[in-house]
Amino acid sequence: MILTIPARELHTALTGLAKVTPRKASLPILQGVLIEAAGNTVRLTSTDLDSTVSYTVVNAAVTEPGLAIVADAKRLRELVTQASKDDAVISTADTLVRIRLQGPLGARESVLAIADPTEWPPIPPEIPVQDANAPFTELYRTLLPFASTDETRYVLNGVAIDVDKKGTHMVATDGKRLTAFSTAAMPLTETVIIPHSKFLAWTQLGAECRIGVSKEGLFRFVSGPWSYTTRLIEGQFPNWRQVVPRSEGPNGIDLAESDLRLLEDAVRTLPGGDEGEKGIHLSAHAGGLRVSACDPNLGWSHRDLPVSRCFGDGTAVNRAYFLDAVRAGFTQFRWTDARSALLSNTKTGRHVLMPLRQEVDAPKEKAKPERPAVEAAAAGKLAEAATGQPATDTPDNPQPTNPTQEIPVIQAKEPRPVIQMKPPVDDPSSAEQLWLAFQNVRDRVRDLNGALTTLGDQLRAAKAQDRTIKAELANARGVLAKLQSIAI
Repeated sequence: MILTIPARELHTALTGLAKVTPRKASLPILQGVLIEAAGNTVRLTSTDLDSTVSYTVVNAAVTEPGLAIVADAKRLRELVTQASKDDAVISTADTLVRIRLQGPLGARESVLAIADPTEWPPIPPEIPVQDANAPFTELYRTLLPFASTDETRYVLNGVAIDVDKKGTHMVATDGKRLTAFSTAAMPLTETVIIPHSKFLAWTQLGAECRIGVSKEGLFRFVSGPWSYTTRLIEGQFPNWRQVVPRSEGPNGIDLAESDLRLLEDAVRTLPGGDEGEKGIHLSAHAGGLRVSACDPNLGWSHRDLPVSRCFGDGTAVNRAYFLDAVRAGFTQFRWTDARSALLSNTKTGRHVLMPLRQEVDAPKEKAKPERPAVEAAAAGKLAEAATGQPATDTPDNPQPTNPTQEIPVIQAKEPRPVIQMKPPVDDPSSAEQLWLAFQNVRDRVRDLNGALTTLGDQLRAAKAQDRTIKAELANARGVLAKLQSIAI
């Protein structure tokens, strides 16, 4: 078989296929790329068993249609990286494939081993697709940073397309923040959850696309020469509408576009950016917005955003979370008090960000930050549960922030449990806070049980090794005694 493919197009195809090709795989063939010839088209495919990506080259020259090979994806991609606009000629002979490329230094040929294409996993069926009628890829890329990466919250590990009588929305949340965008109606009859995908987040995909869902729980995406199929996340997405505050509240921030670079710099340079929750304090100052952070040893530092506006009482937030929201287009935030969620509304989107539990009065310059109030105790318990480390916040070691509160999420019937949460309760002695503390202790006990199991295994291994060493020493002593008894 001889294939002639434009080198640039081959490089584009292999770059996209690499988003699915696993770095380490239980099946070695999964680290290859399947190349199939049919008529004057060539289809290249990669899979990790859960997701499959195919790219179709329509302007290829094929001498023997119907043949297929499997070549090492990484090595093939390396060969075409420096290729020019000229064609790549791929020819096969027995168990080898020869690739001829024209590059800046002239023509070059390379030889790769090929695998048996009959060992390739079954390719998913072509699910019927229809126009998405919405900027699907753009919204997916925007929402993905807000999806949870916690495997224990499996149902939150993706972007949901929520379909109901109130309209169609794309939603993502990790329990501490939530983002939802309204969209045009999509060709779906029920809510689906699309898992995290490097391929769908790839910026080189076109805006126009078609999507479809099968009864077997598969999602298919088609855009230009690309076809992507993945298994949907099973379970029911939480009722996200019930956690969106009904009112905006009297306190707020209006970020000016001219101040966004200053905000980026503040988030990057203010102290505490590599510690804990990486909190920042937002407050009004001289008619503008002051962004502050505390160093345990040096005290408070700040940056002023003169054009932006802050009114009412200040608040504290995770700096990375806040910046993610701003980058997603949310620049106006409102909240009721220091413990309530920040709400941001745009024409098509809503964002909810839980604050950090702390005393949020604007810090005074050259003043030692006050110790967080008693109501932060329960939040400290949450920090211990999330990090596995005891919370430290003493007058000698001032901390500007405590862990971000959890978004209240309605319990859903699903294969993997989602913690039932209600709106934040002010009273730290209430049943809600006690329940959170109980969950924390339970999780810590589980962690300790796991650590004890590991230590037990290590202890048994050490004892076995000790017995082996003692046996070898005894044997050596016996040999030495025999040698000493031999008369010279």
